[in-house]
Amino acid sequence: SLGQELPYPAKLVRDGDGLESGARLIRFDELLRERVEAAECFLHRDLPCDVGGYRLTRDARAALHRGVGDYRRPMPYLVFIGCCLIWGSTFLAIRIGNEAVPPVWAATLRLMLAAPLLAGLVLATRERFPRGPALRGALLFGILNFGVNLSLLYWGERVVPSGIAAVLYATMPLSTALIAAAMGVERLVPRKLMAALVAILGVAIIFAGELKLDVPLEGLIAVFLAATAASLSSVFLKRAPQPSAIAANAVGAAAGAVVCAAVSLIIGEDHALPTTVAAWWPIVYLTIAGSLGAYVLYTWLVQHWPVTNASMVGVVVPVIAVILGAVAKQEQRSPESYVGAAVVLIAVLIALQPWARTRSAGTAAVAK
Repeated sequence: SLGQELPYPAKLVRDGDGLESGARLIRFDELLRERVEAAECFLHRDLPCDVGGYRLTRDARAALHRGVGDYRRPMPYLVFIGCCLIWGSTFLAIRIGNEAVPPVWAATLRLMLAAPLLAGLVLATRERFPRGPALRGALLFGILNFGVNLSLLYWGERVVPSGIAAVLYATMPLSTALIAAAMGVERLVPRKLMAALVAILGVAIIFAGELKLDVPLEGLIAVFLAATAASLSSVFLKRAPQPSAIAANAVGAAAGAVVCAAVSLIIGEDHALPTTVAAWWPIVYLTIAGSLGAYVLYTWLVQHWPVTNASMVGVVVPVIAVILGAVAKQEQRSPESYVGAAVVLIAVLIALQPWARTRSAGTAAVAK
């Protein structure tokens, strides 16, 4: 009826189909975003309060505006932090796993476990698998980010300490910004370019201390190329919006497993299955935390945030990885490493500007 009250704003934002199951959080985010956008459309129609069968009081209108703003602002930052914490530990897990299982074969096993688990999660949450251009984008993403990236990274970490490997990944923001600009995906904003250059300066400071270690050149080159492949995969994913972050990773993991298996065969690795807990736990951890956790979160982040902002994950991760490597594997770090880490964090603040109420962070493109 014309006198029907609109549900209280907090309840309108809180109640949704995705709240029944924690496994449907990403789907809930999409449903909530649709509801928020619909509510904003209603708010900006500027119609009489009793037109269309709804009434919205002044207090309810203000509360809904606050709820919408509170939802839009923190979500990308929370996802960003989650990615940093998970990936900061994965470099150490890869390094430990390489001590028991041939590196590229370990990456293959990880993806062979991850692909069906992700596919099952897609079916459980009733998400849609990508088709057409989205499928091609997911395949390219998987080949580059899971196949090429992980093959090079695992192989490089045979000889490169986990902290240094993570530091090399800090080149991702600069390479991503340049690739995205070259492919016409995003403009090369001066502030982001400056932040990337500051980050590289921090990395250079860290390297000044790390070069005291005897690290083989081929390992460093492999890890650097892995980071470049990851940057390129992010841009391809941005060009082909996905109907589901989980489904994109399921397709990508399957494609990446094929690439890693082929590389493992080519370089002549042993393909025996691990037989000890010490050999299996890094693979299982990297499957659950890395492939099912951080990669899904990062896919969501790329689709809802500017890709150069999302790529700043690669800047924070080295700081976490350096600390974990020093604690768990006694990887010696010089004072320059910590100075460089501080410079890297400053670069993140310059790029993300969490104090500024920018529109791009809250209203980045949503997959259709």
